[in-house]
Amino acid sequence: MESAAAPTAAPVRTSRADPRFAVGGPSRLSERAADEYHYVRRDLRNIAVLVVVMAILLGAAVVAFSVLGIGPK
Repeated sequence: MESAAAPTAAPVRTSRADPRFAVGGPSRLSERAADEYHYVRRDLRNIAVLVVVMAILLGAAVVAFSVLGIGPK
């Protein structure tokens, strides 16, 4: 009869986790990423400005087409 080998326990980690990756802090971004984050905010602001400009142009086009009678009737 074959005896089953007892499974070995996984090694226990004794070192602590890197505190930079802790969830409880105010920010999980590295210092370099936080320094470059202002580009993302600027891009989002530019996208919002473009959306507003496009909405205004669309509204002006709708008014112009209806006044001139160019659009579908």
